Order: sequence, then structure tokens, then C-alpha cells
Amino acid sequence: MNSRIQIIASSKSLPKQVPSIYDHFSASTQTLTIKAFPQALYEFKDLNKANQVAPRRLRFQRFGQDLHIFLNENGPANVVIENYFDAPQGDRGQLLGLSESGTFDEYLWANGSQGQEIASLAEQTPSVWAETVKQIKPGMDMAPGMDWIKLAQFTAVAFAAFKVDEARQLKKEKWREVQSALLTISQAAEANEAQDSTLNPDVFKAAGVTGVTSSNLGSVLAALNSQAITVSNADTTPEVQAIVDAFNMILASAKGPSEADYSAPLLTASHYKGSR
Repeated sequence: MNSRIQIIASSKSLPKQVPSIYDHFSASTQTLTIKAFPQALYEFKDLNKANQVAPRRLRFQRFGQDLHIFLNENGPANVVIENYFDAPQGDRGQLLGLSESGTFDEYLWANGSQGQEIASLAEQTPSVWAETVKQIKPGMDMAPGMDWIKLAQFTAVAFAAFKVDEARQLKKEKWREVQSALLTISQAAEANEAQDSTLNPDVFKAAGVTGVTSSNLGSVLAALNSQAITVSNADTTPEVQAIVDAFNMILASAKGPSEADYSAPLLTASHYKGSR
């Protein structure tokens, strides 16, 4: 069975940054290229394995400033992390994966009797096989306040924080949309130049105003073009809504009730006042 490798790249220094997720099939002849960033965590998964544990062994080789990763003994690199070696060794990022025992272990390669992190590869070093092992060297094992065993929770928190930021951004974008539509309406009212070429029902909808349709649009625009309506009483959603509601009342009463409908509202002085 071919491996389906997934790499989750997240930031140790920016926990709110949403992780990037990359998929690669071992049978693919295409090389997956990832842009490196400082202090990254590169988590490897084999999606075809139970619990999506990491590949036990991977082959690594440095080419210039790029890190090449191989799933097999022969053939081209399956994954390239571009500019991985540009950063100082302590900031190059760590490569790790979930072991069958349920812990997150780093890929280390054997340099004599010592296990070395991938970030230590020299430019002339031949390709090396590295395994996920529990031996984590002091000073390279974790970001401040982090525990490898809790990396899954960290990733979940990063996603949750991203969703919160995304909601805030959407709220800001909605506010800008409303303000832009209100500015268009109020400026047209001030200049008495409200026209259907610039003000259509969608503009009123964007401003948060309801009740404007293609059938009553002309009457609403006529109201905005009246001398009584200026920028000062048509630059907020409640103000524009009051104008629309008042003229809808006037239009409904002007039609009069049909034989089957005696529900047309009675006009009061406040309705005419609202249209001024």
C-alpha cells in the first residue's frame, strides 16, 4: 500500500497562526514543495496507518539551503522544504510525528553515538536516515511552555484562535460594507442625486435597510431627493430605515384596501414626519 503522507506546518512563536496542511502520495512522481518559516513545527502523518502515526523512518539530505525528504531509498525527493537552512540552527524548525505509543517524537539521525536533529545537517553531509525517537536533546525539545505530548491540543487551540480571529475579521468586513453603503446613500441624498444607477435595492440591503424593492425603489429615491432629506438624517441605518418605512406606509395607504384586504395601515402624523 502506498503511503499518504500529510505534513502539518505550524508556528511555535505564533500560536494563533493557522497551521498549513500538505498532502503527498508516495506513488506520486511530483515533489511537494513547502516554504520554510522560522521556528516551525513540521508534524508528519501517514494517513493510511492506524491513528495516523508518523512514518517511522525518513531519509533527509541538505541541498544548499533546502531540505530534501525521501520516503524511500531511491528516487527523487518526495518533499522539499525550501530555505529551511536560511535561519539560524535553533530557529530552523523541528520535524516530528506521532509514535505508535502515542507520544510526539522528533526525527533524529545518528551521528556516532549521538542523536542529532535534522537542523544540524551540514551542507556536505550525505543523505541520512532519521527515526522518530524519544531522545530529545535539552534546549531543542520544545517552545517555552509547550509539551510534545500536548502538541495535538496546541494545534486545536491554534485552529480555534484562527476561527475567533476569522469571526472578528468578518464582523469588521460587514461593518465596512454597511458604512460604505450608508455613505453612498447619504451623499446621494445630500446632493439630491439619488438614482437607480447608483442606488439599487442591493445597496440598501448592504446598509442593513429592509423593505426596498424594484417596485418601490423610485419612490424611495424621490424621498431621498427631497429638500427635507440631507446627509444629517440619512447617514445611519435607523434613519434610512425610517424613511423607507414611512414611504412604504404612504404607498400602501395610497393604494387603498381591496375588497378582500382591509389591512392597509392608518397613517398618523409620525409617518409623514418620518419621511421628512
